[in-house]
Amino acid sequence: MKKIFLFLGIVLFSLVGVSAQKSKSYDDMWEEVNNFRQKALPKSAIEVVDKIYEKAKKENNIGEILKSTSYQIMLMQDFEENHFVAAIAKLDAEIEPADEPLKQVLYSMKARVLWFYYSQNRYRFLDRSTTVDFDNNDISTWSLQKIVEETFENYKLSLQNENILKKEPIHLLHQVLNNSGEGREFRPTLYDFLAHRALEFFKSTEPGIVKPAETFYINDESYISDAQSFVNLKIETPDTLSTKYYALNILQNLVDFHIKDSDPAAFLNVEVERLKFVRDNAIFAHADSLYLQQLLNLKEKYKTHKSSSILYYEIAQFYYDESDYYEHVLASQLKDYKQKALAYFEELISKFPNTNHAKNAKYYKFILEKPDFRITVEKPNIPNKPFLISANYKNIEKLHFRLLNFGPSEKKIFTNKYTEQYILELKKLKPIRTWSVELPKDKDYNYHNIELPVEGLDLGTYLIFACSSEDFDVEKDVFAHSELVFSNLAYMSRSLIDGSMEVNVRDRESGGAIEGVQVEAYTSEYNYRTRAYETRRVGKEYTDEDGSVIFKAPNSKEYSRSLSFVLKNGKDIIDDNRYFYQRYQDTIPKESRKLSIFTDRAIYRPGQSVYFKGIFYKTVGKDSEVIEGQNIVLKLVDANYQQIDSLVLKTNEYGSVQGSFVLPTGGLNGRVSLQSTYGSNTFMVEEYKRPKFEVTMENLTESYRLDEDVKVRGQAKAYAGSAIDGAAVKYRIVRRASYPWWRWWWGDMPNTYPMEIAHGTVQTDEEGKFEIDFKAIPDYTQKREHQPMFSYEISVDVTDISGETRSAHTIVQVGYVSMFVSTNIPNQIDQAEKSKKYNIRTTNLNGVKQDGNVNVKIHRLRQTKNFLHHKFWERPDKFILTKEEFKELFPNYIYDNENDINTWDKLEKVYEKTFNTKHDTIIEFKDISNWLVGDYIIDIEGVDNYGEKFQSSRFLNISNSKKKDISIISALNIQSLSKTYEVGDEVLIHLSSALNDAEIMMEYEKDGRIFHREWIKLNREQKTIKVPVTAAELGDFRVNFDMFNKGRYYTKTEFVQVPDNSKNLDVSFETFRDKLSPGQEEEWRIKIRGSKGEKLAAEFLAGMYDKSLDAFAHHGWYLTPFFNFFHSASWRNTNHTLGVTSTRYAKSHY
Repeated sequence: MKKIFLFLGIVLFSLVGVSAQKSKSYDDMWEEVNNFRQKALPKSAIEVVDKIYEKAKKENNIGEILKSTSYQIMLMQDFEENHFVAAIAKLDAEIEPADEPLKQVLYSMKARVLWFYYSQNRYRFLDRSTTVDFDNNDISTWSLQKIVEETFENYKLSLQNENILKKEPIHLLHQVLNNSGEGREFRPTLYDFLAHRALEFFKSTEPGIVKPAETFYINDESYISDAQSFVNLKIETPDTLSTKYYALNILQNLVDFHIKDSDPAAFLNVEVERLKFVRDNAIFAHADSLYLQQLLNLKEKYKTHKSSSILYYEIAQFYYDESDYYEHVLASQLKDYKQKALAYFEELISKFPNTNHAKNAKYYKFILEKPDFRITVEKPNIPNKPFLISANYKNIEKLHFRLLNFGPSEKKIFTNKYTEQYILELKKLKPIRTWSVELPKDKDYNYHNIELPVEGLDLGTYLIFACSSEDFDVEKDVFAHSELVFSNLAYMSRSLIDGSMEVNVRDRESGGAIEGVQVEAYTSEYNYRTRAYETRRVGKEYTDEDGSVIFKAPNSKEYSRSLSFVLKNGKDIIDDNRYFYQRYQDTIPKESRKLSIFTDRAIYRPGQSVYFKGIFYKTVGKDSEVIEGQNIVLKLVDANYQQIDSLVLKTNEYGSVQGSFVLPTGGLNGRVSLQSTYGSNTFMVEEYKRPKFEVTMENLTESYRLDEDVKVRGQAKAYAGSAIDGAAVKYRIVRRASYPWWRWWWGDMPNTYPMEIAHGTVQTDEEGKFEIDFKAIPDYTQKREHQPMFSYEISVDVTDISGETRSAHTIVQVGYVSMFVSTNIPNQIDQAEKSKKYNIRTTNLNGVKQDGNVNVKIHRLRQTKNFLHHKFWERPDKFILTKEEFKELFPNYIYDNENDINTWDKLEKVYEKTFNTKHDTIIEFKDISNWLVGDYIIDIEGVDNYGEKFQSSRFLNISNSKKKDISIISALNIQSLSKTYEVGDEVLIHLSSALNDAEIMMEYEKDGRIFHREWIKLNREQKTIKVPVTAAELGDFRVNFDMFNKGRYYTKTEFVQVPDNSKNLDVSFETFRDKLSPGQEEEWRIKIRGSKGEKLAAEFLAGMYDKSLDAFAHHGWYLTPFFNFFHSASWRNTNHTLGVTSTRYAKSHY
């Protein structure tokens, strides 16, 4: 039944809903139809509908003709196999003899049925290419383009002879319109009705999935001008399938039709629709502000007319929608938009209280004025020190707090209770402390973030209970609550390679290890008898001098479990009820065997020989070696996994086997494989035709501008060297947008989408060359001031006279700025290093060198004096403490955004030079030793060959590894000069901290095992860590640094590579040809030596194949006999969580 009503809604008509205003003579017949439908007797129902149809035809009752026709189509789906085909045939049969205006209404019905069929079968059409031999009477065979074109055509036909339609009142369709008549003043004629049905289709973006070569854009402000100017506008385009173009044409006709109406209801309705459509689809700048101005102009003109309620509503809605983008730093201009929205909603309610717009306005007024807040707290906090509450609020002048003990008995309040019930229970508890905070007054109806200081508390667990009034009234107030935990303990955990779990306990404030803390491990298990989870303690340990305890892995029977930990240090208890996965690990390395198989090609024809070689080896732990004297069964298996042939081979002293198979003819082609118990390799078997030619694209050397013609050249050339002339070259050009530089103050980067901008066919000349010209049309939706770069991907398919097709592609980069500047100045420069010379390079956007003049300036930045710890919530925009007051209470934390390098002031200029990159490309810092260590900004500016300015900026840090002075204001920072070392080297790591009391745990980790641990203390200084590299570290290892400080966790890791060069082979090639003997073949000599130049007994595998076959399947050999270990003993930071509450609203509602 749902399916019936859905389809009925597609073919019938409505302004608000669907019902029937039937003449009495049809009542009984329609009641009979409905009775049959309720009894699921569609054939009986359609027999009665047919009688109604015949009766309506005789009486020329258009409303009943349409209604009965709709029911005939709808009922077909219950017994017609291809009911959509039958429905379209039915409509075509009705359209042919129909007179106007019935004919136009039927065209509209047909268009809707066509597009409804597409929407139900969208996935089929999107995967279907353009069809040629389709059945015109069978919609299921049509392509996407065909169904779009047919829908377009039928909607256009529904509006033909518009003068006739404009004279027919909407009452003509009263049988299929809603009873109330509501909304008919906006669609007074049949033309209005049909035009808006067509608009519904053309305003949609879905039909626009068929993209033409030249797309119609709403790219001119005249489309959003006043009504009369819009009516006079000449709109043209070669884009015959542009939905936007047809939508504008219909809107233009409707505006022209109603612009001089004595009752402006229909005019204002369509004019607002026109303005909204242009704003939503415009690609010119400032469409939003132009839209608003037109609405304001119309409001002034029609402000006393009841129909102007739509104008007040849309203006208010504009401000309301835009206000959602308010951000107090990046979008502060939107701050008062909610105020403006409310003012217009209230004026609308006052002037036109009985309109639908006023009803909607009352809802938005309620939403805007509704009080709301939530609170966020960090947990745990350090005992007896002030802490912060982050409050996000609106329309609240004062917050009232109650602090409650929150032990096990109090926690039971929340068990199996609704919100209202547990709030009433919380109200009964005696508070430890109560207080109120007056919030900054700002009647802008936006959400604001503020941080509220609270006096510190003793060790323990508490609940903070907040309300919008001191009455804590469940009926009318807004509530929030959050758990508070105060502890000196902080911990982290990790899984070790043997499956055990390590917990490390630190002092939350200083970060030092705490010895003697009791750590209990619990697991949660499901009891199937009680149907509930039960907690069981599985271990209890006490931390050692490094603050660590280890819980062994579960045994092989238990296999895996989840652990949570309870920490106790006297009265200090941490029980955060978080679980960490632990599993059984078998620590004994297992042997694995593998056969790597290599074939001479990646694709073969049936009947050809497949030559192969295999290397058989075993791996235990990280060590691998070849296996000799082992029998290997190798099978040739077809695409259906059926065995074709097999061989039994024995590995030689190098662990290798070799042989060949002859592929059968007349069998199944496709993916064929060589398979063994220990490995396999797959290749293609096809009746391919060897490629005769290849297509190459020339590298671009020219620079181009947007909206100019671009020339792309290529060549088709036979592998034998001859040109492919007279070949057809089909091309397709797709544009994509990107941003080489994005400024943080621009906000979020906009979405970009690929767009086909051109396609066509050219021919190769006698040299096999071809040339493609296209216009570099930009994407006007991307703002020019952001300097987007557009990539035009040109894909070509070249077909020679024999029908062989080869493809190639290239990319052309074009932007508003045609020059790109780059330098190899690193992010950090050590004054102790000798070389201070760097390169600067200017290119066009395609990477080709292009000379230009650029100016480079470097300024020192004003760093913060001390490192400030971050906070775990959004930056505040309201403050009740001055910066000085805040620093008095919280000296180690950010007040606003002091840590953001983008906001730091520029100080003295330390370097400036203008470069002409034709002659001068070296940046040299001769006096860098005189610069102060710290952060700098590099600004590069220039002008391209077309007079367009370009600029880029980046940050630079100057350090000095020979001094203790820190250069980076960071809690924990590491820097190393190299990543690769040899046995006997020392790894030098420059470790620094801007904290005065940093206690850092350093660990060396190899293959998931910790083989060294020590503690390092730093007092706002830099220290060089020397790590010796021994033979035990061959491969790679990690140096981990972990630190707690003031409730924050920081970690850094240095990855050190120590390649085992003893396994390297030195392979060299020599060629020799006797030039005195004609026709002599070239002789290749291969030398293989060890890493120290010693002679080796070795087996060498080499192959040669026709590279043209890469056009079908790329060929390559891969051998990875050495095991890469991926286990990491990284710590999981379990240092903190946030207590976040959602608002519990009062019972009052709209």
